[in-house]
Amino acid sequence: MALECLTRALRERRPELLREELVGMLIAGEAEWLRDARDLMVSLAPYHHCAAQLQLDVPAVFDAAARAGPATLRSTVKEFGRRTDVTPEAFGFVVEWDEEGPRYRWTGPSGAETVERLRRAGILDPDDTC
Repeated sequence: MALECLTRALRERRPELLREELVGMLIAGEAEWLRDARDLMVSLAPYHHCAAQLQLDVPAVFDAAARAGPATLRSTVKEFGRRTDVTPEAFGFVVEWDEEGPRYRWTGPSGAETVERLRRAGILDPDDTC
């Protein structure tokens, strides 16, 4: 997911960018989201947060995205838009401030860090590439 685009939407106060990115994320990741709805919900959380920060009607934003996105994800997306417990801490992201304004960032390790940890633990061979 492009947290950079959400950062831009929040900094520039651009709801249309948030909406575009949300629908694009649903379409591009449909196969992945169907495998595990929890991954979808984690990915939706920063969009939910951004919509609230932009003082949008969050359920309406998610309803519109559900209609524009894949039908297979429609109910999950609509339900997620109505949640009231979505916080950065609960969904593994933070909103940091720098000289340019707010920035979204995942709190977990990067893919490269995860691979390196698996190698150190002996789970991956040093020659394995992912």
